[in-house]
Amino acid sequence: MHAAPGQAVLDTASTALAQDDPVRNPVRKATILFERTTASKCPVTFRVHGSFEGLPDGAQLIGYRVVGTGKWRSVKVPANHGGAFTTVLQTFNWDWETEETSVQIEIKQPDGLVSNVLHYFKCGSPGEEGPSPR
Repeated sequence: MHAAPGQAVLDTASTALAQDDPVRNPVRKATILFERTTASKCPVTFRVHGSFEGLPDGAQLIGYRVVGTGKWRSVKVPANHGGAFTTVLQTFNWDWETEETSVQIEIKQPDGLVSNVLHYFKCGSPGEEGPSPR
């Protein structure tokens, strides 16, 4: 079961000046996709891919984090990215005891670009018949 791709949305608290400044806001659009890498129903491993568009010319360093965590990570975008760049942001392993059922990515820039919440699914306990789709 794959989650539907989510398209990023801008934080409503951002200012028009910050939104229009490509130097301060290098990412103009972010699309987040899941790739399931295990065949089992549970536990499950999946990768979160980030696709960033509207990047200015030259090398970029994009800061991001999974919303709800304090840990910021970064991805290096090469100078020859052509305005868009796609990479694996993170790999998750969910099992019967994992409580999280969704992932949201926040981009570290003044306009506060945040992806929609993406629901994957929640595994059932080992005694249940299978995962409950979300």
